[in-house]
Order: sequence, then structure tokens, then C-alpha cells
Amino acid sequence: MIQSVELERLGVRVSIMGKPLGQRQPSIAVNRITKSQLPASHANRGQSLEQAINITNQAYRGKGLALINKVSTPIKKIRDYNGNMFLAVWERKSSVDYQGAYRGRSVVFEAKSTKEATRFPLDNLAEHQIEYLRAAEQQGAIAFVLVEFVAHAVTYLLPALYVIECWDRSLQGERKSIPHEAVQTFGTRVHSGRGAALDYLAVIDKLWHINEPRER
Repeated sequence: MIQSVELERLGVRVSIMGKPLGQRQPSIAVNRITKSQLPASHANRGQSLEQAINITNQAYRGKGLALINKVSTPIKKIRDYNGNMFLAVWERKSSVDYQGAYRGRSVVFEAKSTKEATRFPLDNLAEHQIEYLRAAEQQGAIAFVLVEFVAHAVTYLLPALYVIECWDRSLQGERKSIPHEAVQTFGTRVHSGRGAALDYLAVIDKLWHINEPRER
């Protein structure tokens, strides 16, 4: 089985050659490509949650509002082949999708998308992501999960404390998902604004009461 993943930000194409997930760790051969070589399906991925967040973060940085970066999954090079190609394997990510700073506060969050219309399955999250959010919250960081419901074309910000509570209860035999109604109640819908596709800073201002710029 051969799968191809285009890493547009790095300008590289990654071909994963190996067995299906759950078996031996696959190896990947990487060679550099230009954006003009990307398939149309990848060139038009602006509607995806990740792309919307990345565009938003670029807008925030350009306006000096915040500095939030995508945490890439590290790749470990195993062997060089020639010129632009090498053999590598994915290394396990130990944190969350995004980290950065906003008005003197650390910001960490995970972003998940679900096609489920009535619930957000907690198995969309990994244990290390929950534990990282828990540790970040304990250290005073602004920690949350952005959840996109594709069926409703809406995205919500769920505070990490609530998601962690739901996760812990699921381990005790309770629900393995968060109902859409609960997401609407305990989460806050994220809208576009200030030139951002998903203006989640507006939600942070409201929930964490960050309304005044910090003193310099």
C-alpha cells in the first residue's frame, strides 16, 4: 500500500510505503516539490479546519495580535538516497496541534473535525493530547479544543477543563462522546472576524476576560 501526503508548508511530498496503520511503523520517502506541482485537490483545501486555522494564525501574526504556530509531527531521517530524497519515519507527537502566546499568556489547543452530526466522539482525541492540555491548564495556560462539526458547518471552542472532565468520566464508564447539544451549551461558537477565517481570539477574550492590552 502506498499513500502520498503533501506537506505544503514545507514544500515536500511524503510517500508512505508500508503496512496499514496498527502494524509495523511505515517508512516514508520524501522529495521536494513546488506548490505548482500540488494536485488541485490539495491546492483548494482552504475549507478544511487546519487550513482555516493556519490562515487565521497568519492574519493574527501579520496584525501583531498573537503568535500561534502549528506543531508539526517530527520526521526522523533514516537514510539518504540522492539529491532531494531520503528515507524517514514519523516520530510520535507528544504535545497538541497549536501553541503560542497571546497578550502575555501561553495558548495551547487541539483542533478536531468530525462528520458526526449529533456528537463529538472522544476517541478523536489521544491520551497524550488530553494529558498535555491538563498539564498546560495546571500551569495557567489558555487551553482548549476547537471542534468542527462538518455536517453543521460550524466550529466551537471547548475549554480544556470541560473536555478533560468528559474524558475522565468516559474512563469511568460514562459517555464516550460529547453530545452536540452539550457542545453548544458548554462551548462557544467561533465566527470569522478581523480578517480571520476563525476568530478564536474573540472567544478567548470573552471566556478568559482578556479585554485590555497588557502593559509594556
